[in-house]
Amino acid sequence: MKLALSILALTLLVTAASAQTFSVFYTFNFTDGDAPNGGLILDSAGNFYGTTQFGGSHNRGIIFQLNSTGQETVLYTFTGSTDGGIPIGRLIRDDKGNLYGITSLGGDPTCSCGTVFELTTTGTLQVLHAFLGGSDGSQNQGQAELGLVMIKGNLYGSASFGGVSGCDGSLGCGVLFKVTLAGVETVLHRFTGQADGAFPQDLINDEAGNIYGATGGSYMPGSGGTLFKLDSSGTLTTLYTFPEGAKGTSPRWRLLRTKKGVFYGATQFGGNTTTCALGTAGCGVAFSVNAKVRSESYTLLASRRAMEKSLPPASSMLPATDTPQPSTAEP
Repeated sequence: MKLALSILALTLLVTAASAQTFSVFYTFNFTDGDAPNGGLILDSAGNFYGTTQFGGSHNRGIIFQLNSTGQETVLYTFTGSTDGGIPIGRLIRDDKGNLYGITSLGGDPTCSCGTVFELTTTGTLQVLHAFLGGSDGSQNQGQAELGLVMIKGNLYGSASFGGVSGCDGSLGCGVLFKVTLAGVETVLHRFTGQADGAFPQDLINDEAGNIYGATGGSYMPGSGGTLFKLDSSGTLTTLYTFPEGAKGTSPRWRLLRTKKGVFYGATQFGGNTTTCALGTAGCGVAFSVNAKVRSESYTLLASRRAMEKSLPPASSMLPATDTPQPSTAEP
């Protein structure tokens, strides 16, 4: 009997493994987009939305929709002029169906430093803010993907450059900003490249209106980037400083945060600096940081298996959704 059950269990496992299938949902052909960036978001009807950095009639990227059967509709084609171009990062979608995102160039004719845009359900694109460079902030297509969060009807995001000069030559250290749907921009924090880090990445928010993110580097010795919190009063707090080396250098991309305040993420460099093919730069690490502990608790998740064992149940993670999260306050 035990042998029969064992054979049955093995058969079920083999069947489950062999039942996995892969299919191409849609293939881009340049005229309808090239180089998708920032992932997809999904609406309640089963439609997907995303951007490509290039392609389209001007080769400056598009916004597209894919229906549940894989049929594409180009919703907007960027020209690279005052409407912006080369969109970077993920879109977000409000409860009315309007889409919001960031471009890395175009906008202001002098600077061409990127935009924050809204695409309405009728296909009309409105530039809510054109970055001016300098103290105002500037986007750059060479940076990791970025994205916006919406809190009480206002958009919050980061610009990788601009703000305070002195990082990466004269490009600046990056800013955090707020843009209203009426097109009024406010710079909430200008990074200095010191203890607060430089080159801010993608953002997340909690139900209280606090914003969290990482900086990809710093110009302070012993700092390979930071995790930060911008509270609802506009005060920035550094939650953790990466010491470089074995504990990782240059945290990138969007963080995951549990309801208990534990962050999960990845660094681009650091970790194994001896046998990694990149040499002393390191091949990167996956990490967790408990920011609610007085002395921040850092855990190196050394392997994928270790990361899977360390992650809490999915139900305890704050969703990284592209739907505005409820909030009672805002910066």
